[in-house]
This record gives sequence, structure tokens and C-alpha cells, in this order.
Amino acid sequence: MDKKELLDKLNQVKSGALSPEEMLLELKHAPFDDIGYAVIDKHRGVRQGFGEVIYGAGKTGEQIAGIAENLYEGGARNILITRMAREKADFVAGKLDLWYHEMSGIGVVGRQERPLVGHVVVAS
Repeated sequence: MDKKELLDKLNQVKSGALSPEEMLLELKHAPFDDIGYAVIDKHRGVRQGFGEVIYGAGKTGEQIAGIAENLYEGGARNILITRMAREKADFVAGKLDLWYHEMSGIGVVGRQERPLVGHVVVAS
């Protein structure tokens, strides 16, 4: 549910066309997007501090790209893909901006560098 849809729904509650209970139910399901082969949790980052991770070993390249694209269109960046074979990475890279490390099988869609902030302590 994007901002416009949310405002429309809230106006429906205000006008009485939608009950508060119905709105609550819609909000409960809003963070999840069912795309047939996967249910994507778009609010995981808000709740857990790190967004959805795509496990690539059990998925096709098309499925990985579809999930990553869905997350990216929802505003996610630094979308982590684990256990992704080179063939799948090549497919995803043909559709999305993918950084891929072959030895680890890790890919990142929408990679954004973040400034290093904080302190490092090395204790032995």
C-alpha cells in the first residue's frame, strides 16, 4: 500500500465507507506482498532492523529477480541475496543493478555505499 492508497483508505474511514476494523485488517496485511511464488515482507526492516533477505538456492533466476524487483520498487536498497549460483546471478544482472561475489554466492541489488560511522574496538 503506497501513500496515496493509504490516504484514500483513511478518507474512506473518515467518511464511514470503511470501518476502523476493516482498515485495521488491511493495515495488518499491507506489509506483505504475495506474488504467487513468494510472500514478501516489505516491513521487515522496520521491525527487525534489516530488510528481507532472498535465499537464492531454492529459487530460479526469474523468481530471484521478481522478488528483488518487488522489493526495489517498494523502496528497498541493499537487497541481500544468498547462495546464488553464477547462472542465476547473470540472469538477475540482466534485469537489475546487481553486485555479485561468486566465491561466496552473495549478491546485492540496489547496492548503496554507507559512510562508516562509529567506533571499532579490538580486544584480545
